[in-house]
Amino acid sequence: MLPRKTNFPTMCLDLTKREHVEILLDLIRTESARIAHIHLAPPCGAASMARAKPIPELVSLGLPSPQPLRSKQYPTGLPGLTGVDKERVMAANVLYSASCLIAHVAIGLNIRVSIENPLKSLFWLTDDVADLLNAKPEASPVRFAHCMMGSNRDKQTLWWTSNHDFDSLNLQCDKSHKHASWAPRRHPVSGRIVYATAQEAAYLELLCSRVAHLVLEHSLQVPRPQALYGPSAVATRPVLGKPTKTLQKGVSEFRACDVWGLDAGSLTWIMFWHFIQRGRELSVGN
Repeated sequence: MLPRKTNFPTMCLDLTKREHVEILLDLIRTESARIAHIHLAPPCGAASMARAKPIPELVSLGLPSPQPLRSKQYPTGLPGLTGVDKERVMAANVLYSASCLIAHVAIGLNIRVSIENPLKSLFWLTDDVADLLNAKPEASPVRFAHCMMGSNRDKQTLWWTSNHDFDSLNLQCDKSHKHASWAPRRHPVSGRIVYATAQEAAYLELLCSRVAHLVLEHSLQVPRPQALYGPSAVATRPVLGKPTKTLQKGVSEFRACDVWGLDAGSLTWIMFWHFIQRGRELSVGN
């Protein structure tokens, strides 16, 4: 899935492809000392319990309701699925397994991990996810209401964490406000049916702010790895010589390159920042 907008370099991987999973695992193993936290949020559309309930608004429009693809008895997929439904469930299962593999590897490297899905999602009952949860009885399953995180809808989320970093997110609705409807509606221009669940897919700013604060708070308790200071000035000096196709990309366009280690407190909202001044490049990363 391509990011809508980012302020730092990103790499897009398809975790239903084994080779892409291996790329990510290699990166995690190589950079483990510099990774503060890994968060996983697999899509829940194919695992939604809501698919088993008829939608009156669609019935009144003469439209079919989404059909269930899983059940508590068959969390990995209902028997008899065919065509697109079967492909969708199988792809989701591969993604769920990849997420659990990533979590196992990260936890083995002492990296904090969290996984998010709706509280009633059948994702939590699939084989690999259940095995992960059973293997980490000391983990903390945090449950919260999205209306207490900036949303205006009544949605319960389970935020499983390998430790207790996010226990303070355990907030339930205080009943001081009204909730928006989950009823689907027809788009006035395109005529397509718009589901409210799509509007709840992205994390809201308040939730992101709280999560970022907690990750920062706990990462400050961990000694900064020496790797954060980067290699020596000699090691970072560009190799100058006869340009070749192999070496051209390694030759800096700047006169010099300085590598600095900064406190994480100064990097709350950014991952990478590039500042160019007077022919020098200052690169800051966390």
